[in-house]
Amino acid sequence: MISNYTATNDMKFMVIRCIENQKCGGLSDRMKPLPFYLMVANLTQRVLLFHWTKPCQLGNFLIPPDNGIDWRIEGTPVTLEEVRNNTNYINGHASSLSVEVQMLDGNVDGGDRSYLSTCKVLNVHLDGGQQVIHAETLFNRWRKERGQSLPSWDGGGYLGWNPAANITQREMLEDVWRLLFQPSPGVQREIFDQMRDLGILHEKFNAVQVRAKDPRLIPSDTIQESTKLDMLENYNITPKLHLYFEHRYNNAIACLQEISNETELPIYLASDSKFGKSYYEHSTPTIRVPTFNKGDPLHIDSDHYQGRDPQDFYQAFVDVYIMQKASCYSHSSGFGLLPLRLNNNLTECETTHTNRECQGNSSFPDEMSPTPPNFAGT
Repeated sequence: MISNYTATNDMKFMVIRCIENQKCGGLSDRMKPLPFYLMVANLTQRVLLFHWTKPCQLGNFLIPPDNGIDWRIEGTPVTLEEVRNNTNYINGHASSLSVEVQMLDGNVDGGDRSYLSTCKVLNVHLDGGQQVIHAETLFNRWRKERGQSLPSWDGGGYLGWNPAANITQREMLEDVWRLLFQPSPGVQREIFDQMRDLGILHEKFNAVQVRAKDPRLIPSDTIQESTKLDMLENYNITPKLHLYFEHRYNNAIACLQEISNETELPIYLASDSKFGKSYYEHSTPTIRVPTFNKGDPLHIDSDHYQGRDPQDFYQAFVDVYIMQKASCYSHSSGFGLLPLRLNNNLTECETTHTNRECQGNSSFPDEMSPTPPNFAGT
């Protein structure tokens, strides 16, 4: 592991920060810009560190791997006071991120923000989806060949890649993730236990990921609290919401059946709702759903769950690691894209189910169609 920093007076750091009462986004939003962060640290000759306390310490879920980069602030000259200092930071909002990164690279006159390039500890404030979208654009701009109109950077390549290859952030995420992270012991045990209990530990399987509570997709007349449903652990499933969930899950599975040549394989079903477990467990044995001991899996960006037991947040990390092992994969956008970035081979058999209807063309056998459960809520 690359660690044991030798502190010098001119050493500078860049901290990717997510603390309580700060909007950081979910797991995918936080992780998809990783290559961009590594690039900026390289451009500015800074040591890259991560500091999460929302919903709890990042080390509860992910740790530095052997022969990887040790990104923890422990053991460095950086203090918690410096990490929490809001003076020296890159604003994660898309409207200003581009200009501030160019300032750090010396491409534009920094003006009153020029001190960002000289401060000892530079804090990058996570900002969810806005930052993800813009980080991809900026990363790809800096990968352009010399002589093109967009900025390029000097040197013979980035981490061994030739700049002329114009590799994208998406293509690099798999390697960067493995350089920075491996599951914590607790998450690793949970991955093993769930795959064993679901009978897929040593078997080929397909995967379906459903973000059933995505407030952007739920019709406004389906549930009064649809705009915040994704942040709730417990809620009532009304008849309209039941029908909506039923359609979302069945369509996701039907889309998988369209692309897979091995429809007899077990299907790992990852979801943000317990609905799938209740809906499929007694009638569709091919579909394997993790058991949630409490309510729905918790969203890691909710301030309401700050201070909960770290194990209550394991499922998102477990789902990512299990789904990227699948043979074929049907998924939503957002969080559902993260497993694809961690296993480029998975792109050979995958589909996004949220932007198309598959049920009319499904090869899903009629006898496997589930019977709706008789319940009013969770």
